[in-house]
Amino acid sequence: MIQWIVLVFAICANASANIFIKAGMAKVAKIEGSMLHKSITQPFIWAGALCFGLALLAYAWCLSKMELSVAYPIMTSVGLIIVALVSYLLFQEQFTNLKIIGTLLIVIGVVLVAS
Repeated sequence: MIQWIVLVFAICANASANIFIKAGMAKVAKIEGSMLHKSITQPFIWAGALCFGLALLAYAWCLSKMELSVAYPIMTSVGLIIVALVSYLLFQEQFTNLKIIGTLLIVIGVVLVAS
């Protein structure tokens, strides 16, 4: 049971990392100067890096307790769904009918693989 809780944490941390870095790079693009300097001074980038580190540790622990063929599809597909929804809400990215169908197919595939 605990491995499922840690996997949910890893998924949320990984999705958060991507969202933080996207938000940070959106701010970086608006500032004059060196891309490297702008990036390393952006707090959202650092928050994303921290979340990636936490996700790595949690996911690695999960892999020591779970089958890779179960953990990996869940990690990637649920993360994809979270990132797609947050990208739509926060960054006004498009969520077309094809993306919705593709996401539903992924969910169906993960349910089949995990069962």
